[in-house]
Amino acid sequence: MLDKNDYIILNKIINEYEFINNDGRLDLEYFCVILSTCMMHDQTGLSNQRPDYFHQLLIDLIEQRSPDMLHRWVQQQKLIDWTPKDANLYPVGYRTYIHISALIMHGDAWISLIGSHILEIPHSESRSEYFGWVNENWHLTYSFITAYHDAVWKKAKQIDVDSWNLESESASNFEALRLSKKENIDYETAINKLLVRNKAWTASVQRIKRSIDSEFYLEAISITENAISNILYNWISDKKTIRDDSSFNSLIKESLRESKNDRTDSLLKNIDNWRSQRNDAIHNFVTSSIKDFHADENNFQRLSKDTAQKGLEIIEQIFEWYRMEAVNFLEHRFHRNTIHS
Repeated sequence: MLDKNDYIILNKIINEYEFINNDGRLDLEYFCVILSTCMMHDQTGLSNQRPDYFHQLLIDLIEQRSPDMLHRWVQQQKLIDWTPKDANLYPVGYRTYIHISALIMHGDAWISLIGSHILEIPHSESRSEYFGWVNENWHLTYSFITAYHDAVWKKAKQIDVDSWNLESESASNFEALRLSKKENIDYETAINKLLVRNKAWTASVQRIKRSIDSEFYLEAISITENAISNILYNWISDKKTIRDDSSFNSLIKESLRESKNDRTDSLLKNIDNWRSQRNDAIHNFVTSSIKDFHADENNFQRLSKDTAQKGLEIIEQIFEWYRMEAVNFLEHRFHRNTIHS
């Protein structure tokens, strides 16, 4: 058992531990040693709480469940300045880095199997499989795993939001992982599907801008409506089943029903206001064609131009909104005493 000073030091390590480095990777050896040390100090009374067991379990999970990604998600770094004094942390002179994508895909199972398979703690229906095996009196162990969970998802969100946008040929890892699970396809296939879609979204923005520059305002309005509809459809269909032929109006209404925050509400209301403005522009065009077109031409041009330009603003806003929303496509709330569905 550690003395009081050791406890304070270990608690400080937990509070200051970054878990995921700037490259989005976890130092596996360091993590496993700290976890094992926490368990020993908490006097869990469990056998097999060896760091190398925890280490190998994650490697095996990745190799079995994502063999094609093993070379990308698991990297070893030889420690050039390694000495025998470092053997407690890095027994063979290597550091193993685990990419955050592997932790998102298999981290829950890893932590769960540490409890059930390695530590041989019987499962109980009254607690979650993820982390329910940790006794509430194991303060350091509980704090460490909770901090790990929060750090992984916070870093993953940051990396995801920063790494993709419509100006670059990239896609959300969160959305790709979600699509991979939802459609039972491999990660690379999911990424490629999203890249094709994102490329189409980018092309639509470029077409809208060209149409406005050429004063083809109705064309710009039509493309904008189609693009917004597609984005809303993608967002809603991740949450529930929805008809492929849903109207623009129904997509907005369904989105409002699914909205969980003020930012989304405000954007959707702006879109709905633009929809009304779009209807006015189309109606103005029809009535101008029936009557003396030249008499109403100036009014039609002004209204359609304003609607097209406002649509361009909204399309850029909704792309940014979707980029931020993509990080929520995977469930990542911490469940202490509830069972995962």
